[in-house]
Amino acid sequence: MKQVLVRLKGPIGPNMAAMFDDVDMHVETVLTGELMDDAAVHGLLTRVRDLGLRVVDLHVSDTPHSQPLPPSPHDRLDATGPSDP
Repeated sequence: MKQVLVRLKGPIGPNMAAMFDDVDMHVETVLTGELMDDAAVHGLLTRVRDLGLRVVDLHVSDTPHSQPLPPSPHDRLDATGPSDP
């Protein structure tokens, strides 16, 4: 099992969010989840690339989910909410 965290540049809206129903999504568009293996991680990154999204941070580890995720360098709430690019 691979623990994954992907930070994307800018928020994504509900239409794009539906493409990532296998991971949790946070306000700043942080995708987190447990994926089966490296192939699943590559599949997730392929979806990100195909949608033209830019990854600004990526962490993948074999540690269990009980480990804390790295904090965002820009930990704040975006009052404008998500939108499609």
